[in-house]
Amino acid sequence: MKKIFITLALAGVMTGMLCACSSSASADVTSIEVSKDGEINNIIKEEFTEDYYSEDDLKSFIDEQVETYTSEHESAKIDVGSISYDEESGILTAKLTFGSYEDYAGFNSVTLYAASVIQAMADGYSFDEDFYDINSVAEAETEADSSASDSLSTQEETNYASVDADTIKSDSDLKVVITNERLAVKVKGDILYVSDPTAKVLDDDMVELPDSEAYETGAETPLVYIVYK
Repeated sequence: MKKIFITLALAGVMTGMLCACSSSASADVTSIEVSKDGEINNIIKEEFTEDYYSEDDLKSFIDEQVETYTSEHESAKIDVGSISYDEESGILTAKLTFGSYEDYAGFNSVTLYAASVIQAMADGYSFDEDFYDINSVAEAETEADSSASDSLSTQEETNYASVDADTIKSDSDLKVVITNERLAVKVKGDILYVSDPTAKVLDDDMVELPDSEAYETGAETPLVYIVYK
């Protein structure tokens, strides 16, 4: 859940309880899009159990948080777009644009990184992960493989084929988005590999990272690598 909605809930602007949307449709989930120029387009969708709200109050609180953050981080660029509420679905949508992944990560107090794979390695990301080819189906697992897989995740896993990390690290054309959030991620290109076997493919350029047990309990959430070309 985004920082701004936590603050809004604590401030009492919304009287209903907040809960993250669980729909798998790309139009109904919180998402980020990494643009070619490095901007992060963020669409936040949250479901409210009650419909008592004020869009003006929401806009004011978001503007206030952005102003506070940018006054403390003068180089940060954050633009607040439209804010709307759908009474029928009970979903509130807020659109924000961040000048860079650093602005997004700092404002939301999360991890987000976006660059070429080569640059990511130079910046200290080891790619010491299990990677999966989202365009290939794995062969039938052995009992040992299945036990190892169960120990890694309690979420429903897809049947992606494994890929060696060296394949990724040796391809100079690849780019990567790295995050510890659980949301939908869209890129300018075709997604090839992910480090989370529970990731759901929404489109060639978009995957959804389902909530993990750590994310739901507030524990440190593992990083997920999304590799694309």
